[in-house]
Amino acid sequence: MAIYVFLFAFQDWGFRQNSAAASLIFLPHGWRVVSFFLFRFRALPGLLVGHIATCVLFFPNFTEMPWTYVATCIASVTPLPLVYLALYALGWDLLAPRKAYPVVPWTSFALLGVIATALNGVAVSSVYLVTASRDIDVNQLVQYAVGDLIGMIVFVGALLFYFRWDRRRRLAASTQSG
Repeated sequence: MAIYVFLFAFQDWGFRQNSAAASLIFLPHGWRVVSFFLFRFRALPGLLVGHIATCVLFFPNFTEMPWTYVATCIASVTPLPLVYLALYALGWDLLAPRKAYPVVPWTSFALLGVIATALNGVAVSSVYLVTASRDIDVNQLVQYAVGDLIGMIVFVGALLFYFRWDRRRRLAASTQSG
């Protein structure tokens, strides 16, 4: 939850939103994908609470329409497990390690994130349609898709960069001390 709130605060500070509801770089989506990848269904309660906390902290009109915000939070968190379960039901476990490749291939991870990105925008826009009587805006759907996709790429790229840097740092430290 804390990571989600931190990422949203960083997002709000560094990448101002293009519209009232969509940003062209949305870093918390990257965290959603990574945390579901790492913790599967155990990540969902923390992601939901983190998403609701960010709405309470960063959207001043939360108290005017709390059910709309809670519904959008649910709509943002559920696409990942739904995509995973749908593909799993079709016989394709994207998160299962492969025999020839002992970890989950990055293509499976990316596919899960891309499909969830598309569903996220549709789900959130549908919530606004039902709860706030706001028409679905195709431009906003594109902004959701682009923001979530770029946010996922930037977040995962930064995470990979950090882990590679840390591995090199530890290797250098062990060779100097040994």
